[in-house]
Amino acid sequence: MEPTPENMKHLANFLSQTLLPDPAVRKQAEHQLSAAKLQPGYAGLLLHLVVQADFPAEIRLQGAIQFKNLINQHWEANEHSDFQLPEADKVIVKRAIVGAMMAVPEKLQIFVSDALGTISNADFPLDQKWPELMPQLMQSLASQDPSIVIATLRTTHAITRKYRTASQTEVLWNEILFMLKQTHDRLLSTHTSCIALAQQSAGNKPILELLFQTLEIVAKIFYDLNYQDIPEVFEDNLAIWMDGFHQLLTLPEPIKALFVQGDDEKLTSMHQMQRSVCEAILLYADKYIVIVDDGNRSTRSDERPVFQKHLGTFVEDVWALLTQLGVQPQFDRLAVSAIRFLSSVLKGTHY
Repeated sequence: MEPTPENMKHLANFLSQTLLPDPAVRKQAEHQLSAAKLQPGYAGLLLHLVVQADFPAEIRLQGAIQFKNLINQHWEANEHSDFQLPEADKVIVKRAIVGAMMAVPEKLQIFVSDALGTISNADFPLDQKWPELMPQLMQSLASQDPSIVIATLRTTHAITRKYRTASQTEVLWNEILFMLKQTHDRLLSTHTSCIALAQQSAGNKPILELLFQTLEIVAKIFYDLNYQDIPEVFEDNLAIWMDGFHQLLTLPEPIKALFVQGDDEKLTSMHQMQRSVCEAILLYADKYIVIVDDGNRSTRSDERPVFQKHLGTFVEDVWALLTQLGVQPQFDRLAVSAIRFLSSVLKGTHY
């Protein structure tokens, strides 16, 4: 099923019919799409349509949902279905999906990212089934286009977020170390350069919006990669990371004045970023104030302070942040993250 204009037209037509109010028409279209998924090349055709900007937004959205469901349900055989996508289709999808993440609007990235997470859980880095993934991402992360950088970070987070819930094993730890070799230096560079640019762009809200979106995802990836254990490369560069987080929690007044929370249901980009920073330092307060080595992953002394020396600074930062938050319900999740950090410190014995 090649992505010819005729095939694309037929697919778009079926997708549009699934949105019509007539249940008989919808059911027939869904039947056609269900049959089409068994055809070789269908997954690639669906992804190709999602990327094409000349199709109506609602058709692309429906296509993105269908693509996510197809990947989640049929990338591997499971108890609910014996059908598995052919290997040739998997190759096509893996070659195209990173570029698709860079090309589609944010509203569609959610679905493409979900599918990419499913694929990475199955194929990356297991047996090097997807060796081109990380080189592609690191090349994109070096882009001068902020939208590409943000899309790249979202893609990376789709891969790394599984480390928050996965069982701790040596295989998993080796995978995290592999990821760190590929990503850490570039992530740290993005972290520091965005913070520096934010300080220089105090009066430019559009630029700051992009920078805060970027820094929010960097903080989430930081959390992912540190959740299982503290990697040595993060410990070696901890002062740089923590100084950056400190600056993000204590932004100058001219910047904060641009991000006053209105009646919108969604938090401003600045506050969403600060919530992710609070979650990152909470992780360290919970797990890494003092490290007691078991001898398996380090040759350093048996006990050493890691996050302890940063506690005083962040207690002051987070308390000041809390006192500045308004009473709007949009602030609830940020306030909860901040309070959890302070509670974690108070429960400990190192401050």
